Amino acid sequence: YIVASISGGFKSGFMQNMAEYMSLANDPKDLNVPTGSKAFILYVNLEMSQTQMTERRAAFYGIDKNDLYNKDKGPASDQIRDKLKEMDAKIDVIYQKEKPRTYSAQNLLNDIQYHERFGMKCIAVVFDYSDLLKYTMEKTDELERISPLVRKNEGLRDIAQKLNIPVLTGIQLNRSSSETKKMLDQADRIDVLKNMASDSIAKSFDVINVPEQLYFCMKFPAGDFNEEFFSIIVDKDRDNNAKYIDLDGKVQSLLYNRVHYVAKMNGMKITNDYRDSISGFNIDLDDSVVTSLGFTPEDI
Repeated sequence: YIVASISGGFKSGFMQNMAEYMSLANDPKDLNVPTGSKAFILYVNLEMSQTQMTERRAAFYGIDKNDLYNKDKGPASDQIRDKLKEMDAKIDVIYQKEKPRTYSAQNLLNDIQYHERFGMKCIAVVFDYSDLLKYTMEKTDELERISPLVRKNEGLRDIAQKLNIPVLTGIQLNRSSSETKKMLDQADRIDVLKNMASDSIAKSFDVINVPEQLYFCMKFPAGDFNEEFFSIIVDKDRDNNAKYIDLDGKVQSLLYNRVHYVAKMNGMKITNDYRDSISGFNIDLDDSVVTSLGFTPEDI
């Protein structure tokens, strides 16, 4: 599974949310975990420092950054562990920092197998992000014009197939797609993400052939600008598994033949307060916000 966004679009944040939500929402008893093994999700980041990852994880669980480094409250790892116990998380998320351009898909497979030799069972991988993987171009790739980005994602897909687990990774969008940022002043009224399409992918259009599902995502302010929202759209769905589930738990028919969600943000956490469109939130624009956007109240 591949998620794509412009720089600052919350791609990494979405993947981290996925790792933590998978941890909270699943029970090893319901999964193919051998008796006596401990289930885990491997989260590998090639960009952020260990400190940044810890701070983001703490923010997801509502731990104040100031408390995180308060000696009276104990080590950051203990504070996070206490939160996990409080929320009854039954699956560990192992956060792993690696160096970009030196870490390969084979290294990833080796690390998973290393943990499993000690009685662990990997049930999912979140890898941030595939373009930073190490890959040595083969002559046949050059002759067939196969890009490194395609090969890197194929390497992750091979791990998913070999271990029969979901692997989620991210890719960057090209510079022209950053034009979407200029539309963010309209994001409280229209779903700007719906302008995104596969030709926005940087470096290799062919990468769309690799994943089971391809998503585009974006984080943006709306309303009085103190509120933030997250939008995600499924652009490719090989087995037609993606569905829009309304707040009552019912599957709804698709308006654009693409599954689209807009959810409120709570700091680093994507909440369960969601709609199929930003218009569903009925955001009220006060006069100051309208003026700052270049509109008058009469225009609205």
